[in-house]
Amino acid sequence: MSETSSRQDPPPEPAPQTAAATPPGVPPPGGHHLTPPPRRKWPWIVAALAVLIVGGIVALAVAAHHQATQPVTVRYSVTGNAHSVGIAYSTWDNQTISTTKVTAPALPWARQLTTTGFVRGGSLTVTLGASGGTATCSVTTSENNKTYTATATGPFASAQCLGF
Repeated sequence: MSETSSRQDPPPEPAPQTAAATPPGVPPPGGHHLTPPPRRKWPWIVAALAVLIVGGIVALAVAAHHQATQPVTVRYSVTGNAHSVGIAYSTWDNQTISTTKVTAPALPWARQLTTTGFVRGGSLTVTLGASGGTATCSVTTSENNKTYTATATGPFASAQCLGF
């Protein structure tokens, strides 16, 4: 008996296809497209929003610093015909409020202060004595050039200027 070997040749390799053999719009064999995948747009949108937010925060910080360092002149005054008027005024200066009480034997009375700081405002209160009369308090600030007034009339009456 003779041994015969049954040897099979491998199948022939297919001929490589050229670009001309692939119709337009059909991916080449293997399913790979020649164009790169589309780029994502959301990282650019997120980056642009982050820049806008940081820019807004910086602008607010600069504006707050500017406002906090600007001096404001506050002018308190009391006019009228009352005698022995109790006067109390308070003012914010560098984030601290100070209150001062005085008795004016006769009117007019006035004080002018310069303040700084982010918190602004205060109050002016006049209180008349037993002899009564009339007293008008007024406060003017250089910040808005508006005058706040109030009037007290009669014994033990009081008036308060607020909102500045």
